[in-house]
Amino acid sequence: MAQFRTYAVGNLNTIVRQDELSGPWVNISPAGIPAPPPLWMDVMAFPGDNDKVIVVGSITNNANSGIRVSNDAGVTWNTPTGNWAQWGKSFYEVWIVKEDPVYGPNNVIWIVGDAGAVVRSTDGGLTFNNPDQFGAGGLTHPGGGLYAFTSAIHAINSQVAVVAGSETTLLGIDEAYVWKTVDGGNTWQFLNTGATYPAPLPPSLRNNQIPSTVVSVSITNPG
Repeated sequence: MAQFRTYAVGNLNTIVRQDELSGPWVNISPAGIPAPPPLWMDVMAFPGDNDKVIVVGSITNNANSGIRVSNDAGVTWNTPTGNWAQWGKSFYEVWIVKEDPVYGPNNVIWIVGDAGAVVRSTDGGLTFNNPDQFGAGGLTHPGGGLYAFTSAIHAINSQVAVVAGSETTLLGIDEAYVWKTVDGGNTWQFLNTGATYPAPLPPSLRNNQIPSTVVSVSITNPG
């Protein structure tokens, strides 16, 4: 029977693993990354296969390092191929689709990052690409401008996903934006209806109806 494994990530190239919910936390951080050490921001094990895990984060020293995949519970780490490295070095959240009618279980992975970037794998993390090959750039507001902080994603399958983010790296009270794709990320529908608002407040509390004491929160899992 496969072991139950728990993973956590953090600053200073920190990736740790605990087995069976009771063992010691073991350092499984990847070696060979040039200084300064990366800030890993999110981790997810593959549903039904706890030995396979993916981490994403911010790398300041070189591109093509902000996504790492392990097939052996963190003993070794692989860097995916694909055009994702053209986009930048910082990624904030990863979402693995458990079942997909086209690509099968655990093969579809979505990741969001800097400047409205959304990259996707359809081969279990071997390669990551921007679905439109970066021809249209990152996600944008209808008024124009790239978004610096695409911070959350919830994917249904290889075609349908919802992404949320902000124009700045600090999510403010009027800076929550949401997009949806139904064609694998080739096109995106902007879901905000003329006003921005901090999740999870409902539309009835937008703008002048929002009390001045409300503090906005970071968006997580915007499905």
